This record gives sequence, structure tokens and C-alpha cells, in this order.
Amino acid sequence: EQHGSAYDFGELEQALMPKVFHGVGLGADGDRK
Repeated sequence: EQHGSAYDFGELEQALMPKVFHGVGLGADGDRK
């Protein structure tokens, strides 16, 4: 159960993080750094 949750969370993070950061304008900064 915990393993599945962690995997699901990781996928969501990778899918949402870039979009959220891009919206705030930190995506480029985070990507470069």
C-alpha cells in the first residue's frame, strides 16, 4: 500500500510540479539550476 502510494505521488509530482512551477515562472529557474 505504502509503495503504491509513493509511486502514485511521484507520478503526480512529476506531472504537476513542472506545470505549477511553469505557471509561477520558476520552472525555467529550477530547470537551469
